[in-house]
Amino acid sequence: LSQDNHLVELKDKAISGSITLSDVQDIKGDKPYQDKRVVDVVSTYVVDNKRRLSELREIRRQQEPHAYFNILTQDLAKDLKQELKEPLIDHEIAIMDNGNEDLLVLVSDIHVGYSFKDTKTGGYNFNILKQRLNHFLDSVKQEISTRNLNSVTIYFVGDLIEHVNMRNVNQAFDTEFTLSEQISKGTRLLLDFIKNVSDSFDGIIRFGMVGGNHDRLQGNKNEKIYNDNVAYLVLDTFFTLQENGLLNNIELIDNRDDVYTIEDRVGSKSILVNHGDNLKGNVNHIPKFIKDQVFDLLITGHVHHFKVKQEDYSRQHITVGSTIGYNTYSKELNLSKTAPSQQLVVLDKSKNITIKTVYLD
Repeated sequence: LSQDNHLVELKDKAISGSITLSDVQDIKGDKPYQDKRVVDVVSTYVVDNKRRLSELREIRRQQEPHAYFNILTQDLAKDLKQELKEPLIDHEIAIMDNGNEDLLVLVSDIHVGYSFKDTKTGGYNFNILKQRLNHFLDSVKQEISTRNLNSVTIYFVGDLIEHVNMRNVNQAFDTEFTLSEQISKGTRLLLDFIKNVSDSFDGIIRFGMVGGNHDRLQGNKNEKIYNDNVAYLVLDTFFTLQENGLLNNIELIDNRDDVYTIEDRVGSKSILVNHGDNLKGNVNHIPKFIKDQVFDLLITGHVHHFKVKQEDYSRQHITVGSTIGYNTYSKELNLSKTAPSQQLVVLDKSKNITIKTVYLD
């Protein structure tokens, strides 16, 4: 090989995996290269080695997710049994007659299990999260009691949990609970939240949720399996509870076939809900989701601060805040010092949109 520059080049390409059919054809390009040295010395080793590596990868691919999921479901069953014994949040009942407006309750990026300390902001942990959700519930109840509402829809816009493998090893030092505990506590929080809103409204409460990037079961987004997301587990649990006589007067939006997106209609508005972790740049994002129908309202989260952008006539893109607000991640990236917040949206029959930001600090 070393005496033939052409063969040396072929050898290097074969080892690097970049060799093509055209590389082993003669100058005219109509016959395969006939020198058996290339095949015998280079290709055989590369092919056999690649085959062994491929077989090992396939074995791991079949074994690891199966074992991981079994461990997760076993732990989740135990933790859910414990969490469902007592409510985490509870509110008094307030009832009003139905009317001519529709209320959207937007909850996003609560990151159950995330914890950090900060003397200026008070930091963040599970107890602070419960206090802030109670604060938000007060505002939801007030809106329900002071408006003539036709319907109430709760959208959870992603990142229910913090997980522990989103940013390699260091993320584990900022978590209070194991993954199964995060899921079970997050499930209980959502159940309590929905129940309290339902008790305050004399009508059907609609609930839907989408998965966020922190909700995926695989830490590496390039290795994720579609729909392999905590939001699917939680939503499926809700449907199971409903089938067993619980969650009465709750209409669950079933997007289990694609847990990353909700396509919905409330009043006169066509609505799309997506966590927004794949939306980049300060451009119009609503057209990206338009396939066979046009959307009036795009609701996303992910960036941990509230903003509204008008797109294409009266269409609006609402980005929901977070119960966390400014944290160490924001500090390291020199991001704005945003306060924790969640949003309420009122739709009236005149097609007007009223947005209320509830600050939680």
